Amino acid sequence: MNTDNSEFPISFEQAVDTLGESIKMYAQKYSINSDIDSEDLIQEGLIAVENAVRTYDRSYGASFKTYALRCARNAMLDAIDKVSAKKRIPAEMKVSLDNSFDISSEEDISYQFVAEDLIKSLSGFEQLVLSYHIAGYSAQEISGKIGRPVKSVQNALARAKAKFKENMPM
Repeated sequence: MNTDNSEFPISFEQAVDTLGESIKMYAQKYSINSDIDSEDLIQEGLIAVENAVRTYDRSYGASFKTYALRCARNAMLDAIDKVSAKKRIPAEMKVSLDNSFDISSEEDISYQFVAEDLIKSLSGFEQLVLSYHIAGYSAQEISGKIGRPVKSVQNALARAKAKFKENMPM
């Protein structure tokens, strides 16, 4: 790692002084079309800059500013993706965790069996990939977690969606 003081800010405070306005600008820009507040995005960006201060290596050829802003932007976009992924979970798959949840009605019980049958129709790999997807992970992140190519993950998600469509009662 580079410790040359003349090349980049070596402290988090110096990095924030240098990059703070750019981080705020990105946060405001990205929060316009998302369900996440600009203050939350700024926080994500600042955490990424703190990590950038510790991990910057000028031997890769990028300036510290370029590296840190890329890290901040990626962190903000990841936060937006995670919030968006949580909203894509079908309402039927959401389960209340409080004590008021009641599956005593015949309709609730039948939906429970339908959901179980749909899950059973998936292969073990498709179930694994779908569980990560429902938890908010992107195909790229799932690929890294399970050690399989991104394309395999994307194909498993596509197969799971197709099986749900063909087996979903209307």
